Amino acid sequence: MGISRAFLSYAENGKKTLREEDFIRFLNYYGVIFDFDLSTAEKVHSILDKLVMALTYRNHDREIQIAKSFMNDRYLYENSFGCIYLPLIDSFLTIHELSGLTMQEQLKVFEKAEEYLSLYSEDERALLACARAQHAKRSRKYSYSIYLYNESLSLLGKNQWPQLEGVIKMSLAIALSAELSFFEAYEMTKDADLIFTSHSNYIQALVCQNNIANFLIEMQCHKDAQKVIDKIFMITDSFPSPEIYIQSTKTLLLAMTLQDHFQEVIDYSNAHEQSFDNGYIGNYCLIPYCYYRLGDYKACLQTIKALSKEKPTADDKALFALLKAIIIQNPHMIEKEKQRMERICCKQRNWWMLMILYQLMVYYYTVSEENELLIDAYARQAMVFSHKLPPS
Repeated sequence: MGISRAFLSYAENGKKTLREEDFIRFLNYYGVIFDFDLSTAEKVHSILDKLVMALTYRNHDREIQIAKSFMNDRYLYENSFGCIYLPLIDSFLTIHELSGLTMQEQLKVFEKAEEYLSLYSEDERALLACARAQHAKRSRKYSYSIYLYNESLSLLGKNQWPQLEGVIKMSLAIALSAELSFFEAYEMTKDADLIFTSHSNYIQALVCQNNIANFLIEMQCHKDAQKVIDKIFMITDSFPSPEIYIQSTKTLLLAMTLQDHFQEVIDYSNAHEQSFDNGYIGNYCLIPYCYYRLGDYKACLQTIKALSKEKPTADDKALFALLKAIIIQNPHMIEKEKQRMERICCKQRNWWMLMILYQLMVYYYTVSEENELLIDAYARQAMVFSHKLPPS
């Protein structure tokens, strides 16, 4: 084709511009039909804007709708200037796992997007870093995810998507809570809350408030957490969907349980029954535990049976198995199930359930007068309160 390897290398690395006529010769040589209409790039970019807007205002149904439409039309943009933004959209779709790709395939998507990095704006680069951080967090590489979230914040220009900073800080806070510090997570979420409030994005602001309540619980500030949740419940007009209400209800159940308000938890759950449409029971797994603490073993076992028909997670199942072992007074099984639940929660960085576990074991060892095990349970409980995982 009369193009030197040296020039081609420069062109590939962005050091020299490949002339349009040379580009067309490449396309003709390989039999590729390419759409030179620049409006295709604008169309794909508008899809990206819509996706980010849906993410910003927590409209997950809208995200799914846009994602489905995009996937159906994706082929229209592949051989056009729209290809510039395709890897970025593909990367975005990994944030809420809408891409349908495996974890390994997602890494390849990020690599592809990196090839176009020089063409992206500051906010677009930040979005890519955020997607990579989410991937790392799902892989439980919390330290790396924290690094990537911070990199994302440093890249932000705050012009294209001003509220993206709040979205990133919310996600960063969860990673901080899992790995480093409950207090840092709390402070980061307060920052995110201010960003959303300044843009009148009260849906995200309420989610921030619920997350703040969760971090207060982790810091043992249960009454303060309950006050935050009570304020959320007062703003009933801001519940266009039940999501925030359901999340806050589950947070309240946790706060009351850790304060030993077991009868209140049961009364509240009976007064605010919820259907588990997707099978996720969340903190409703604490209801059997509350029945146990009140000495109603029959209700405890009945509730475990009912909730087991849903889709309890690994830590939920471990709690249920431990409660059963305690009720039938099988010491060997109790220690086995305790250790299993501990391993699961440590792997998940599930600090809340670790707090419940040691609250339960402190009570059980006190009643059964097993002083050595009680001392160990207190020691492990203190470690969790200090944001340290107990030894396996």
